[in-house]
Amino acid sequence: MNNTSFTRLMICTAVIIVEFAIPSQASACECMPFVSIAEEYKSVNAVFLGEVTHVAIEYKPITSFLNKVYNILYPPPPYYSSDVFSGERVTFAVKSSWKNVSTTEVSLRSHDDCGYGYYPFSSGKDYLIYAYNHYNDPKSDLYVGFCTRTVEVSYAAEDLSYLNTLPTLPLTPVQNYAWLYYTGIAIFTLVLYLVFTSSRQKKKIAER
Repeated sequence: MNNTSFTRLMICTAVIIVEFAIPSQASACECMPFVSIAEEYKSVNAVFLGEVTHVAIEYKPITSFLNKVYNILYPPPPYYSSDVFSGERVTFAVKSSWKNVSTTEVSLRSHDDCGYGYYPFSSGKDYLIYAYNHYNDPKSDLYVGFCTRTVEVSYAAEDLSYLNTLPTLPLTPVQNYAWLYYTGIAIFTLVLYLVFTSSRQKKKIAER
């Protein structure tokens, strides 16, 4: 066996060893068995029942860039996920809240738990939500994945039986400022159009 063949054999052997010795992302990130309802309630940052009013899929090339910038400015703590901008943005009309949600509308991110995919929220359906704050920071976004007791309300009878023994939180109506957002986009688009049109007209005049 010449040196080239021996080198190739060693490389192939090393690749095989690494492949089987190092657990894959899926095997390393499998969900732990569900804990009791009381334990889940205690461990999460928010618990509420709400109807999905909107699901927005984040555009990955943009969110990937934002994640990189964010992680440079604010390095994540050890053992925490750093993809604060990725996932699906899901908005709920809150019907009942048992923990840390005090408004009639709330949004959260549905994260991809280690390749399982985003939680399949559907507009118009009610869900019982067990959510965490990102980095366990109360000021950060709420997020939810498959590895919680989050479930469509039709499958939440046992959980609701327990939660209904607890006091609910009063809910404050949320002022909807979405019209300001869309008005801003419209004005910005109009300004860009006017600038582009004006520059083209000036260019035509200069060419005459």
